[in-house]
Amino acid sequence: MSPRGGVVRERLRLFYRVALETGSEEDAMWVVLEQDRRERTAHARGTSEMDQHARAIVDAVCRETGLSRRQLLSHCREWHLLEARQVAMRALRDVGYSLPAIGLHLKRDHCTVFKGLNRIGARQDLIELAERVRIHVSEQRRAA
Repeated sequence: MSPRGGVVRERLRLFYRVALETGSEEDAMWVVLEQDRRERTAHARGTSEMDQHARAIVDAVCRETGLSRRQLLSHCREWHLLEARQVAMRALRDVGYSLPAIGLHLKRDHCTVFKGLNRIGARQDLIELAERVRIHVSEQRRAA
């Protein structure tokens, strides 16, 4: 199934629900188009709450590891960068992000995320760092 398969199903459900409620397919289509436009605009601006949360986690990992965001998201395969990315992957996964969503935020394929999460599983120091980052970000979000 394509990554957009879930979105298409969601749009169809919205269309049929609105069409049944209003009795007009034309009104239902306008509602679906408006919903799609709102989501695309929010995504383009990066203002959705989930995007902000992921950005906060990535920034916290950068602060903890002393890396810039650019270094963390680069395609360089040096060990210290790989480990920092794996920490970010673990922290994002712990708060409920899917593998494709983590890949989207870290500019990686979901298979790369899966492999990174498997590799971090044996490193207790990296797991603890990911947990510290997750706790720090969630405390910041609660305080705000």
